[in-house]
Amino acid sequence: MNYTMKKYINIFLGLLILVPFISSCDENDPTPGYQVVGESYSTIAHVSVSNDEPAAGETVTVTLDYVNYSEDPAQSVTLIAERDGSQTTLQTFDESGASEGERILTYSYQVPADATGESITFIGEFRSNLDFPQVEEAGIDVL
Repeated sequence: MNYTMKKYINIFLGLLILVPFISSCDENDPTPGYQVVGESYSTIAHVSVSNDEPAAGETVTVTLDYVNYSEDPAQSVTLIAERDGSQTTLQTFDESGASEGERILTYSYQVPADATGESITFIGEFRSNLDFPQVEEAGIDVL
């Protein structure tokens, strides 16, 4: 047996010994103190307004649109207005019987007459059967 042949045999035996070690890698255990607290399913969802710079007293249309997936169907969509750090629920839409696919919900909001110079944020909470809602926002600056 020549030197080259012995070299290839040694390389082959070395690789043969390494194969069990390479293939036996396990997924790491979770970090100590790590705990799964719930599940969520991300969907395509948006909140938009018809005019982002309305005058006080004007009415704007708030549109909430999302895609309702059969894997995690929607249960409700809640529209909240935040003004001066205070939140007010404007409407909760029961979407538990909604059809699969794209859904569009609208709400007519009359800007308060005393809101000149303020910013108002509209928050859409898209809830399904999972633990956490998906939250989307849009805002207006009142002229």
